[in-house]
Amino acid sequence: MQQTVPWNRPYQHPCIAAVLRAVFFSGASSYAVRHPTIFVSTRPDRLEEREIPIPMLALVCTAIHVSLSEWRQGTHKTSPFTADAYLDVYNEHVLLLNGIKDNNVRAFHTTMHRLFVSASGINPVTVVTAATADAISHVDFAGMEVD
Repeated sequence: MQQTVPWNRPYQHPCIAAVLRAVFFSGASSYAVRHPTIFVSTRPDRLEEREIPIPMLALVCTAIHVSLSEWRQGTHKTSPFTADAYLDVYNEHVLLLNGIKDNNVRAFHTTMHRLFVSASGINPVTVVTAATADAISHVDFAGMEVD
């Protein structure tokens, strides 16, 4: 059975966020809690929208690659997770992620921020301003279309 990669949605498979969450965001003393300053935005106009760092995502994707490779023959065969064995896979992810960033920084930011939100469980704070509250008072909620 041949599977296709959704090339317009790289790094968005749910298992990636799940591994990020399990490894870096779980528990009161998680890596993310101890090192919150590594999660920064690449968009100066959206500094509050934190992102997963490229090396962290590349490491997680390399680990997923190793896990899948261990089942390549249909049965589990353990392989050591070492830099010597998988540095090329890690570097390929780093190159691809940098390529996405260089070619479409907005899409890169969206991908990395969505991964952060999904993995961390932290939703960005929505600030309600006076203008927003004023606009809300004008909305005809009863007259809105519904399916």
